[in-house]
Amino acid sequence: MNSSLTAKSTKALILTVGTGDINKLETSLFAPLKKSIKKGEWEKIILLPSQMTKSNAHALSDMTAGMPIEINPLPKAKQEDDADACFNHFDQVIGSLLSDGFLPQNIMVDFTRGTKAMSAAMVLASIRRELNNLRYISGPRDERGQVLPGQEAICEINPQISLASLRLDTALRFISRGAFAAACDLLPDPDSPYSKLLWPQSLWDNMTSIRSMAQFYLKWDKFDYGGAFRIAESKHSDWSSTKKTYSSWTQIFPTKEMRKWTQTLAEPLNKGHKQKPPVLRKIAADILANAERRARDSQFEDAVVRAYRIRELIAQIRLFERGLDSEAVPKDHPALVKVKVSLEKKGRSWHPGEGGAYQASREKAAMLLNAMGDPLGNLLLQERNDGILSSKSRNNSLLIHGFRTLGDVDKKALMKDFKTVEQLLHKDNPDHAERHLQQARSINFGMD
Repeated sequence: MNSSLTAKSTKALILTVGTGDINKLETSLFAPLKKSIKKGEWEKIILLPSQMTKSNAHALSDMTAGMPIEINPLPKAKQEDDADACFNHFDQVIGSLLSDGFLPQNIMVDFTRGTKAMSAAMVLASIRRELNNLRYISGPRDERGQVLPGQEAICEINPQISLASLRLDTALRFISRGAFAAACDLLPDPDSPYSKLLWPQSLWDNMTSIRSMAQFYLKWDKFDYGGAFRIAESKHSDWSSTKKTYSSWTQIFPTKEMRKWTQTLAEPLNKGHKQKPPVLRKIAADILANAERRARDSQFEDAVVRAYRIRELIAQIRLFERGLDSEAVPKDHPALVKVKVSLEKKGRSWHPGEGGAYQASREKAAMLLNAMGDPLGNLLLQERNDGILSSKSRNNSLLIHGFRTLGDVDKKALMKDFKTVEQLLHKDNPDHAERHLQQARSINFGMD
């Protein structure tokens, strides 16, 4: 295995090197730096001087002979007063250590000596690389504000709270744009034994709450309604208290209605045919909202497959209401006999499946409804031949039977076709479709 890819449990120390008091270099510069070097066991020590203070770094290295010291100065003169240049250099130094296998928690940064630009850049680079350990020299000061020689104290700080807060803000931003998986990946698994070692205890409850919220939406977004509801009922889903802390994000926190929605959609469909439609109608609305999110993210192939499925689902729902399962239509059912005769007159046929029952595709399900006098039967049979959601377009899709891809479609044209599907939902279920769609779309964060 390449040693550069092996995580090292040993530690590294990085120190910025400034000018100090040129008349008192030992007490103002070297003594504090040597004190920092002596506190800890280091496999590598990196001094970061400017071009002006390279000589001080070399002098310090000579004073600490035998220590594993490297000197890596700022590349150009006067960069010590350019915070951006300092940041770029320091960031590369930390990145090299990480590439060599040092863990972020095993890198200590001392930003005491150097210009203000160097100190600020060192802290920013450390936070950018998610280092856990920063230190500086402090102590009682004289009348000039200088730390008294011999009374220096090493103060260590952990920027974890700042880093963790930034991650929580970023996770909430991801959720608000519908990037639920990204939000989950950004935060640690609270059930991992190592998570509590790396996450500030003061933010632990907020982290577990926000991560469970992202998981809830992710499960819902994947049609795993049962999984979503289980998360809503889990020990990590105390969203109400976290909502108070992040009040500006209140609109994206799950509501009681959302919990109830996923619970309802997770109900088993193993009851009698006539008990299925209420749940399936909610699922149909949820599929349309899901398709709208796929279109939002330019996942047009997935969006079209979802939206097209709704036409078939509506036909199946209305057959269930009449006691028929589209997957097993009895061969002697009057509507089936009537449809078979109609098909035969057109030179078409319909053959039974295993066991003698007939399976009804979207078109045949609509024909059965039409034969039974269902007012939506004829409407479900009618569709444009040139629309993005037409049967021809759908059957030629790469995800169905053909090789055609949509590429970058006109979103407005696609959403217009979606409106046609939405109208079918309203005609199928005029009393409740709007409410169902409103609930299904409550997860459509990031929609224009």
